[in-house]
Amino acid sequence: MIICKGRSVDISDREDIQRIDVTEGETLSLTCRARPTLLRSYRWVYIRKGTRKPRVLSSGRRLVVGEPRLSIDAKPGDGYVNLILNLNEIRPYEAGLFMCWRQGLKPDPQVYVRVTEAGMEEAEPISIEISGPSQADYGSSVKIECLVRPSWPGKVLWFKNGESISSSHRFFTQQIEEKEEGELLASLNVISIREGANYTCRVPSQPDAEASFKLDVRVAKIESLRAVPSKDEIQYGQNLTIECIVSGTDSQILWFKDGGSLDISIESPSPRKTDDVLQNGNMRSTLVIENFSWKDNGQYSCYVPGDSKGFLINIEGRLPRVLGVKGWDFVVGEVLRLTCSTQYAKGEKKVIWLFKGEELRSDWWAEEVIREDAHNITHHDLSLPIPTRAHVGSYTCTAPYGSASTIVREIVPPYVEESPPVFIKVPLGDRLSLPCTVVGYPIPTVLWEKNINGQWKIVEEAKTEGEIEAEGFEVETEPLLEGEKQVGERQELLLDEAMPVHEGNYRCRGYNEKESVTVETQVSTHAKTSVLNVTADEVMEGDLLKITCVVSNFEGMVNFVNSLRVLGKDGDDRYTVHLLSKEEVETEIVGKDGREYPFTEVINTYVLIISNASLNDQGYYESLPPEVIEVAVAPAVEGEELFVSCTITHMPTEQKVTFFLNQTLLLEEENSRYSLRSQKEGNKTIHSLSIFDVTSDDSGLYQCFTSPITSDEVNVTVQSLADLSIEMNQIPKNEPLWVQSDLILECRLKGFKDYIHTVEFSHDGRPYLYIDPTIAGAQVNERASYMQEKEGLPLPEKDVSYRMRLNKVETSDGGTWACRATIPEAVFAKEAFINIRHLCGYGCQYRLSGKYFSYFNATTDIQFNYHLFHLSFEELIFPEPPRFTQSPDSEISVEYGSDLILNCIAAGFPIPKVTWYKKDLGVPVLNGTASARLEISEFTENNSGIYVCEAKSLNQVISSETKLDII
Repeated sequence: MIICKGRSVDISDREDIQRIDVTEGETLSLTCRARPTLLRSYRWVYIRKGTRKPRVLSSGRRLVVGEPRLSIDAKPGDGYVNLILNLNEIRPYEAGLFMCWRQGLKPDPQVYVRVTEAGMEEAEPISIEISGPSQADYGSSVKIECLVRPSWPGKVLWFKNGESISSSHRFFTQQIEEKEEGELLASLNVISIREGANYTCRVPSQPDAEASFKLDVRVAKIESLRAVPSKDEIQYGQNLTIECIVSGTDSQILWFKDGGSLDISIESPSPRKTDDVLQNGNMRSTLVIENFSWKDNGQYSCYVPGDSKGFLINIEGRLPRVLGVKGWDFVVGEVLRLTCSTQYAKGEKKVIWLFKGEELRSDWWAEEVIREDAHNITHHDLSLPIPTRAHVGSYTCTAPYGSASTIVREIVPPYVEESPPVFIKVPLGDRLSLPCTVVGYPIPTVLWEKNINGQWKIVEEAKTEGEIEAEGFEVETEPLLEGEKQVGERQELLLDEAMPVHEGNYRCRGYNEKESVTVETQVSTHAKTSVLNVTADEVMEGDLLKITCVVSNFEGMVNFVNSLRVLGKDGDDRYTVHLLSKEEVETEIVGKDGREYPFTEVINTYVLIISNASLNDQGYYESLPPEVIEVAVAPAVEGEELFVSCTITHMPTEQKVTFFLNQTLLLEEENSRYSLRSQKEGNKTIHSLSIFDVTSDDSGLYQCFTSPITSDEVNVTVQSLADLSIEMNQIPKNEPLWVQSDLILECRLKGFKDYIHTVEFSHDGRPYLYIDPTIAGAQVNERASYMQEKEGLPLPEKDVSYRMRLNKVETSDGGTWACRATIPEAVFAKEAFINIRHLCGYGCQYRLSGKYFSYFNATTDIQFNYHLFHLSFEELIFPEPPRFTQSPDSEISVEYGSDLILNCIAAGFPIPKVTWYKKDLGVPVLNGTASARLEISEFTENNSGIYVCEAKSLNQVISSETKLDII
């Protein structure tokens, strides 16, 4: 019992928190019903408003706090003991939650007490506002919100048609959110509406506060579906209109044919679809099919969420047909699947598969599965278990009543053909170009991404979201073509003006439905070096002469030049250069966009001291501040030619460039192996140094000088590769290789053991097996495997050998196999031409350029060379004489004016050519491959006579005659 101002409320049956409002100075009385035998385990607990720490007030009949205004009484009643907690002269700060608690049980009661000051208005009563849609479509989701004022620590209960909704109900989810305005927002999410109902939001208090509203459900219903002409009267060539009228929804009406979405395009006039709104909110959708033909037969359905209706339309007297053939692109070594679908074939369910116009070899496919569905459709599923590149091409499914074809292609996982550098350093303000080309099939998509806070973001999307500087940042995409065929995609990342904000890690990612590939590059910027000032003192002959040079953004010592002569490099000890000072200045660079980008500029001051100055020291001292200087070098191999290039922009015409190796000037007139050239390209000048027949003495630090500073430097190590070579052999050597046997290729690398290297086996120029000894395993085609040589004679100390095994080879695996070994300094390659043969006796033939040649007991040779060879023979075939599998009767009587169809089907290898002709004319009237179907409409006396079906394959011809009489 709760007693306030003489009022009592029974809350003994309440499980949730209730609210009680009292006035300052009143007496609060709360009652807890306790079992007499467990009386000592009951506790009155109090949590003050604004805190979370509970405080125990009593234990059984005894108070455990010393508050004189607090007392507890125990009174028996109805088999329980009522523990009555009394708090006299209650004060505002004593507002909070009072609970009667026993271990293991839910507190009962739980009362939230609010205290208002004397003379003030009573506490604001709880108000509830419920909101949500008054109407929803069947199956949709709905959110109902309940706003409670003021915010209430108790539980919010939801009811549907008066029945409580459990918080764990699988069709509902509940949420509660505290609002900053002292409000509580409770939400009920109805996952899928199935019926209309009254929903109630209730807050247990004294008294209870609740609000309700009604939600109606609108159920869609297809009122009618009709065809004009009717589905049973439509004839070949007529226009068909199907009308569907739907009530109870404004959703889009969808059309399906044979269980699949109907292909309705804007470009095609048939079929076409229109939607209209009728009176009373009904929807009408009209489907129009012009020139209805056999291909339009099928199950048509009109669909809206909640209802669907359909019927089957079949042209009267319809003949069997081939619906189509579907082939899935494949990866070499994985299963290739084909499906041919026919309809109304009845007993004529056999089909013939052709590949590139010829009957598919039986040893190519593993099994053919025939299955039927509910619409008299027969599916012929064909599986080729281990396809190779030779299986790419056109596949045709043919039957006496029609044929259909599809193109099957090889899926090529994407690989990078053109990649950006791993590291690139760009002068501030210069243009940056990073190209990336990825090849594969299906044609891969190429994207440039940047690492932003540890996550890779697509550059185009990051520009839109403002996560990177977008000014001058562009991505250009273009297809990579071989002739007119696209084989890949190229995407170039362009930066009009490089600034510090553009530094970071970038990657090019190419992907298709099979897999993806990435390459990364790191972009950094650096300030351009420039000579700010050169000054000199005026002195008398014989005095000490000082020349001062101020240079920005340069590391190292500078050279002083007078009349194109580098001072101090000719052994004259009167010249000495000193670094006077080095200062770092925080400054900004202004971009083309007008923005200022901060960077640190380094200012160095150098002084040239000339002792005992003479008249020869006077002259013109100049500073040549090129904007960009870059030194590049190609890989250096002992005995080959070494190229070092120095690219300078804004180069004065009269200025020359000098190259240094380990601080020694390189001059053409002193060493005939040196050759210097220069080439002007716009505002750039490219200076090239060529060194012939390089040795290890040519290794070291190369520098490119303009007067008076160095441009850049690069370290060069000349590699000695004289002891490196590569061999490739078939194991065992010089033995014929037959179909379904294993091919083993050995790639022996001589002298490679101490070099970091990779090995690649390729077939006809396409990578097939990649081996990296520094990691476990390799990137392997499913049919291929590799191992280091462990059999035979021991290898020399510095040699290493790799073997590739290809299981169950086919004739398509013949051709040029190459082994390529790569080290950072060079690439070594060896190729072997492999022929793969069938073993057969007399009558075995090869096909070459469309002609046939007899061949007996085929063998093979292996040729090693550095050139690409092509197979002479495409494949072995075994001829099969032509034979009729279906032909008309020898005599047929035909009614005047009726239609007649004569089927003639022949089998054999190569596929026979079938021809119909009338015997008295001797002229062919119909030709076909494997089958020919002769149709005669409205038979008359002129059509009577003897008709001949002839089948021809190679040099053999068979024929069948049929005599037609009129009755």
